[in-house]
Amino acid sequence: MKLSINLNKIALLRNARGEGNPSLEDFANRAIGLGVSGLTLHPRPDHRHATSDDVVSLSELCKNCLLYTSPSPRD
Repeated sequence: MKLSINLNKIALLRNARGEGNPSLEDFANRAIGLGVSGLTLHPRPDHRHATSDDVVSLSELCKNCLLYTSPSPRD
């Protein structure tokens, strides 16, 4: 069975706190270390959850797993 972890809520908490905590990269590294086959992000134009920078940084971490993103719906 393959498992993908959605990191949007981690990004939402980080953005709400405004301090970079919790770290999206730390959670991604933990998930990868535990053997997940993919990470999921849904970046939005308002950057309320994951940002474009998150996609870039996680794509660098996710060399042996898949990074799933979806285009943001137009408001």
